[in-house]
Amino acid sequence: HGFWVRNGKKMSKSLGNFVDIDSLGKYKEMYGLDGLRYYLVTQGPIGMNDANFSDYSLFNTYNVNLVNTLGNCAARTTAMINKYYKGDDAGVPSEFDENGNRIEIEGFDWPTITAEATKKVEDA
Repeated sequence: HGFWVRNGKKMSKSLGNFVDIDSLGKYKEMYGLDGLRYYLVTQGPIGMNDANFSDYSLFNTYNVNLVNTLGNCAARTTAMINKYYKGDDAGVPSEFDENGNRIEIEGFDWPTITAEATKKVEDA
């Protein structure tokens, strides 16, 4: 399996090139826990390939993927909703019909599916 490397060498305590808890805490403060998780999952070792952990890589992944891509997508979606629906909720699709009943698609009841999945995790 692949390993995390730092400065071209496999991380180890004896070399002192590992990322310690204090450093992870600083990264968490700077990028948020989800930003740090995103980096570890997307840039981590896959299969037999090693992954290089670096401050620059974390910074770059966070800014390019999360700030630019996700942030731009959210901003554009918001702008399109405001443009095409003119800020009027009457034209925005809803999960409720005109009588206030939740619209359900047979076999796909997202709120119920997520509630059941959450309960399974909590009960485990």
